[in-house]
Amino acid sequence: EGSLVKPAVEGTERVLRAAARSGTVRRVVLTSSVAAISGGRAAGDVAERTFDESHWSEPTRQEEYGKSKTLAERRAWRAA
Repeated sequence: EGSLVKPAVEGTERVLRAAARSGTVRRVVLTSSVAAISGGRAAGDVAERTFDESHWSEPTRQEEYGKSKTLAERRAWRAA
């Protein structure tokens, strides 16, 4: 993976684990990016469409930033 992916994915996982271990954190808000759902798609596949948690970008078709956001958010959802 590139230089952005590993820190994004592992950092997200570390924060979520620390929050769970603390016993005091009730909610974590993850600020992601539209890159996690719209990256690697054809322009017509994104226009005027409603996306939800079942829609993901295709990391193999994204640049590093988009790939890092997509994979970090996927990791967060798995951890949740």
